Amino acid sequence: MQRMKGDPYYLFELFTRLYRMVFLMEVTEAGYRYVNVSEQGKVASSLPSDVEGRYLHEMYRSEVADELIGHYDAVVETGEPVYFMSQRNIDSNTARFASSMLVPIEDEAGLVRYVLSLTTDLSKLGDSSPTYAGLHPETLRGGRILAYFC
Repeated sequence: MQRMKGDPYYLFELFTRLYRMVFLMEVTEAGYRYVNVSEQGKVASSLPSDVEGRYLHEMYRSEVADELIGHYDAVVETGEPVYFMSQRNIDSNTARFASSMLVPIEDEAGLVRYVLSLTTDLSKLGDSSPTYAGLHPETLRGGRILAYFC
């Protein structure tokens, strides 16, 4: 698979035209730092409007953060995209079921410096239960599907 390189800020802007929920995360020694989040991403993930600059592990209770960090770690370790489904924000009734793809963005040396998360709300595809309609074909052919429930 061809590795994604490029300006992470440009890629964020590009993908916000295709997806409602987009998260650009910087890979740092301290963890995964929110660089940019689409407005719908903030709402669906119950993130504050000033989330940029904060770390993933600061934003969620530990069992949710640990599961997400595991997905991000897999992207950084393998340099490959990771796909997973999640159920969240039941109280706010937004993004009840979601499918996410985490895409590594490498620097010129081949190190993953950013991860771009592209998330789709599956509950709006029909009923309120998880569905596989609309998932990327690679997901159904053996790409990683990992689920967490919070």
